[in-house]
Amino acid sequence: MTGTWHDYDSLAEQSLEYTNACIKRLETVFGVGHQERFDIDLLGGTLTFSSGGTPRVLAACRPAGSLSHTSNTWLWAWANFNLPPRMRGVSKKARLVGKKESYPRLVEPKWPAEEDDAWEVTAILTYLAKADGAYRCPTKKGDWFVVLSEVTHVAG
Repeated sequence: MTGTWHDYDSLAEQSLEYTNACIKRLETVFGVGHQERFDIDLLGGTLTFSSGGTPRVLAACRPAGSLSHTSNTWLWAWANFNLPPRMRGVSKKARLVGKKESYPRLVEPKWPAEEDDAWEVTAILTYLAKADGAYRCPTKKGDWFVVLSEVTHVAG
């Protein structure tokens, strides 16, 4: 897939603009980021946002990758063999573009990173996948970054 970017920096900039607009829409329309809690099911591919013990928003999610707080590294989901193959598939879109355009951050499985770096590559994947948005799921050892689609209010 070739876009309207001319280099990695312009791809990153365009992707961040796209992803930030998506995140703003998710906040405005669905209250994502304003719910009391989230529950992620990486094997099932769902992210549920709840308040008052009641699920409010449900989204399909696919991991972009993870940011380790221990090693301060990014690991692409496509390179994380602890995940089932169907959960790694979407992240391969970034790898394909990275190979075609020679963008090291998109083809190296694991590399030194900070949170801004993780958001940047997650935004690129969000843009390439034309996903509905992205979300950071913090854990004790690190953060999962996921792309969201099929975001809906939970009836009830």
